[in-house]
Amino acid sequence: MAAQLKRCPLLSLPNNKLIPDARWILDSTGQRNIVARSEASADALKGAHQLEDRILHGSVAVYPLGEAVFVEAIVDVGDDPREQVPLKGFKLVYTSRYYAVYANC
Repeated sequence: MAAQLKRCPLLSLPNNKLIPDARWILDSTGQRNIVARSEASADALKGAHQLEDRILHGSVAVYPLGEAVFVEAIVDVGDDPREQVPLKGFKLVYTSRYYAVYANC
C-alpha cells in the first residue's frame, strides 16, 4: 500500500469516521489527501464534482470488510452502502481481516 500512496497520495475512506485513524497511521497532519467518499457523493449530488473527480483520477481506497463494515462504515441510517463497493477501474492491492485496499494509480 505504501507504494501506491507514493504514486498516488490521495486516500479515500468510506466516511469521516476513519479519517483520524488514517492520519495517525500515516503520520499525516494535513487532511487534504485523506478524504471521505461519502463527502464526495454528497458534493456530487449538489453538482460539485471536484472531490469525486480527484478520487476517480488516481487514488487509493480503503474498504472495510466483514464486521468492520457495520462498526466503521455503516454506522448511521444516512450511510450509503454503495460507498462499500469498489469503484470501477480500481484494482485490489491489499487485504487484511478487516480491510481491503484498492488503487487506480
